[in-house]
Amino acid sequence: MPIDQVRMTQATDTDTDRVVAALGGASFVADRRRQLAGGSGVLLAAWREAEAVGCVYISFEEADEAELRERRPGTPVLHRLLVVEHLRRQGIGRRLMQTAENVARDRGCARMALGLDLDNIDAERFYRRLGYTEWPYGLLDTFYIATVDGREVRVPEQCRVMEKHL
Repeated sequence: MPIDQVRMTQATDTDTDRVVAALGGASFVADRRRQLAGGSGVLLAAWREAEAVGCVYISFEEADEAELRERRPGTPVLHRLLVVEHLRRQGIGRRLMQTAENVARDRGCARMALGLDLDNIDAERFYRRLGYTEWPYGLLDTFYIATVDGREVRVPEQCRVMEKHL
C-alpha cells in the first residue's frame, strides 16, 4: 500500500474507540481520556480508508516520573507508537512521528521525549534515524500497568529515555 494512501488525523472520541479496536490499548486510552478531553493529550491516528492502521499518543501534561518532570519540565512525552504488523516498515510510523513533532512545535514545545524498553533494539534504531538521542541521565525508573487477578496494578520497570530537539 503506498504511504500516500494513508492519512493522519487527531482522533476524535469516536475515532479513539476505533483505534483501540484495531490496535489495542483500551486500559491505556481509558486512563488518558481525561487528558484527551482537556486537550492535554493528543491521540494521532493513521488511517487507510476507514481502517485505523497506526497511532501515537502525545501527553502534554507533566510526566508521571519525578526525574523526567525535574530534568525536562514542560516536555511532551510520546507513548504507544503502534502500526499494524502487516503494514510496518512502510513509512507509517515515520509519518506519525513527524505529525506528532509538528503538533508539539505548533504548541511551542522545543523538545520531545519518549521512554523505550531496554531490549527494544529495532525501536531504538527507528528513533535514532528520526534524530532522537538518549538523554544523558541514564535509565529512568518508571512503571507499566498490568492486569493481575482482574485488577490493574503498577509494575515497576526501567526504561531508556530518548529525546529530540524540535
